[in-house]
Amino acid sequence: METRLPTRPPASEIKALIYTRASMDRHYLMRSTDDQETDCRAWCAQQTWNVGRVITDANRSASKWRTREREGFEEALHLIASKKYDAFVTWEPSRAGRELLAYVQLRAACQEAG
Repeated sequence: METRLPTRPPASEIKALIYTRASMDRHYLMRSTDDQETDCRAWCAQQTWNVGRVITDANRSASKWRTREREGFEEALHLIASKKYDAFVTWEPSRAGRELLAYVQLRAACQEAG
């Protein structure tokens, strides 16, 4: 029996979910969520992907010592699982999370969604 991978829609039909997050680091450096969104939108345009939604966690740490939950990240995981989006885009990997658990959750949601 032959195993087939799911077919990918044409690039122009891909619907992207952008996730941005900003928190001050110990050197007081940060890239604003607006700047992250601008860069992510430009990258999606280069790929000819459509941006379906932007989710932002402003002033939310992704470290294990955080004091507030990241509601936006949780919403993004839910939307990925809903299969309404074909791509998850962040400005750079640490925006999704700084802990292995966040990457495991994200990968599991993406794998489940196909």
